[in-house]
Amino acid sequence: MQFDKKISIKTISYVLTGVYILCLIPLLAIAFFNYPSADDFSMGYRAYSDFVASGGNVFAAIGAAAYMAWYDYFNWMGYYTSTFFLSLPPSVFDERLYFLGAFIILGALSFGYIYFFRALFVRVMHKDPHLVNCLTMLTLILSVECLPKEGARVESIYWYCSAANYTLMFAFLLMYVGVLLSYLVEEKKGKKIYYLIMGSLLGILVGGGNYMTSLTGAMFTVLFAIAVFVLKKDKPVIIPGIVNLIAFFFSIIAPGNSVRESIISGFGPVKTVLISIYYVLDYCMDQWTTWAVLLLFLMMLPFMWKLSKNCPLSFKYPVPVLFAAYTFAAANVAPPLYSLANIGAGRLQATFFFQFILLIVLSLFYVCGWIRTKVEAVGRIEEDDENLNLGRGFGAFFAVVAALFVVFSGFTVIPDPDYFSSTCAIEDMLNGHAQRFAQQNLERRAILRDESVQDVVLDYYEYEPDLLFYADITTDPKDWTNNSVARYYGKNSVVRTERKK
Repeated sequence: MQFDKKISIKTISYVLTGVYILCLIPLLAIAFFNYPSADDFSMGYRAYSDFVASGGNVFAAIGAAAYMAWYDYFNWMGYYTSTFFLSLPPSVFDERLYFLGAFIILGALSFGYIYFFRALFVRVMHKDPHLVNCLTMLTLILSVECLPKEGARVESIYWYCSAANYTLMFAFLLMYVGVLLSYLVEEKKGKKIYYLIMGSLLGILVGGGNYMTSLTGAMFTVLFAIAVFVLKKDKPVIIPGIVNLIAFFFSIIAPGNSVRESIISGFGPVKTVLISIYYVLDYCMDQWTTWAVLLLFLMMLPFMWKLSKNCPLSFKYPVPVLFAAYTFAAANVAPPLYSLANIGAGRLQATFFFQFILLIVLSLFYVCGWIRTKVEAVGRIEEDDENLNLGRGFGAFFAVVAALFVVFSGFTVIPDPDYFSSTCAIEDMLNGHAQRFAQQNLERRAILRDESVQDVVLDYYEYEPDLLFYADITTDPKDWTNNSVARYYGKNSVVRTERKK
């Protein structure tokens, strides 16, 4: 590539979209070897048993999931919309359909990001769709590929019971914000009504979801409502926000929360706030801001700079905006600290990571805009073709950073294939671990569905693929995971053999 020539943003948009699709291929391919485990059996039991008892009636399974949401609301936890989705894993219809879970989660996450960025930058700010798509694809690549290794990838994508509770709800949050933004600039009455309805439905889904996401949604709703009144915007847009806050309130006052709190204890309010603030520094900025994350952020800068030109935002308050972003990041991790006193679970870290990445992207865009206003105040900025191309300087910058990313990736994944999510998936398929894992699960399925066998003994897993394995039954028939599988298949007992040393 010659750096003395301009680079078409449209071309970059297509290339980055292709790169993201290539990243998704191994992640979706390995999903075909996935299999339910742990809470998929305990939470999915009611839907599965009603589906079987009804002779395969899908609506019976859906009704059972709704019942589980109602039951847990009064007996275990308040987030009822999350419970509905996690109580209906694809495996209740057939274990071999479990692969659909990863398709649903990755599809929802991708759509959520795309819809949110298009609503914010294309509809509200009237920016070029290809320019916006470049930023969107880089954000998606970063969010999916750079997920923390230990547990976060499994629990946020492949273990459906967890992913539906957290990643799916985060995707709904992105859609919720996008719908409210779209309403503000919509002129057609029919579309406005549509956005109010969709916004209200999404407001319920977010408000009744896990507390990491629902608290963030409630905070956004309050700030959004204040902005609407201060800027004297179309007041009906706050209707979905009111619905969201009501849904969140009902989740908070759920009788099941007191039941759970009597068993599980976390930090006090003050300690929760302080540790939340610290964890943004510890996890987000220390552990997760790797060379790959930094290079991808650098690759975004040329597009952010162009997006900030002729922008309706004034970019006058960088410090308050950065403070607000930090506050949102800290608030995201506060609920598990308050209730559990830790964020060790991979699903919690993944949700924390997703929101951190989104907040950094938006903060960097705002800072770019603020710098642009300072530079423009001094003198005129020379730019080529505004949104059509990256000029020589930015083109060279983007090409160099992209080349460094490719080179560093090569040096990294050779000794450490697990570094990126996609290369981890490729490794698990090339070494045959994913295939053997799937084969053993089909062998287990045949035994568990054999009505002549009531006391089941299953072989231990020969391999536990990094992206697919979450938990297994144990050698103890009284273990809760064993009991869940036994109840699911109507067995007296279920155990596995001891692992050979």
